[in-house]
Amino acid sequence: MSSFRNRIQRVSLSLIAILLVVFGILLYGGLSFILYRHVDNNLLDVAKAESHDIELTTGQFRSFPQQDHDEDDDGHHQSDDDQEIDELREAIRSSLIREPDGAVLWTGESVVGFSPLTTDSLNEVAKGKTVFE
Repeated sequence: MSSFRNRIQRVSLSLIAILLVVFGILLYGGLSFILYRHVDNNLLDVAKAESHDIELTTGQFRSFPQQDHDEDDDGHHQSDDDQEIDELREAIRSSLIREPDGAVLWTGESVVGFSPLTTDSLNEVAKGKTVFE
């Protein structure tokens, strides 16, 4: 038979051990949640930045799902000026500039194949006019 003193020691030791285990589990869970949320947000920010850089350098569009196509990355609606700038950037990416003799001087990033100029177009260019095709 154990003495009353030994019982109190065992019970208090058990309570302290249980409290330490519960505290450790809660601390681990809370810190891991905060850390993962922070890392997830940082990874998402890095992915968006890299996606934007890839879009600018290659002319390819992002694959992030967007709720509204008129919203920018921060969720704000783009103004007409911003939309016009985006359209101009896309036009530049798909442009082809030729010399008056028909040779290619410059191509945008998304120009894959192009046909030679027709004689009518070459005649227009020879007259000093700008030709759009």
